[in-house]
Amino acid sequence: MDKLLKITLVLLLVSVCLHFYTIQQMGKMKMEFESYISMVTSGIESNLYDVQNRIYEWSEQDRWIQHIEFIETQ
Repeated sequence: MDKLLKITLVLLLVSVCLHFYTIQQMGKMKMEFESYISMVTSGIESNLYDVQNRIYEWSEQDRWIQHIEFIETQ
């Protein structure tokens, strides 16, 4: 009986250690995932900013066209 109890306690201890290790690894994965999401989000924001600037530049370049009144010639 004493040997069975020792084996059970060792297995329980190993199981608890594995659970702590798994929780630690999940924490690392969460941090890496959050970092990746932050990087991707930053890239998307940068791309959106570039698109916004291009649209603004195009509208400024075409502004002179908006003020011209076209007269039909006969």
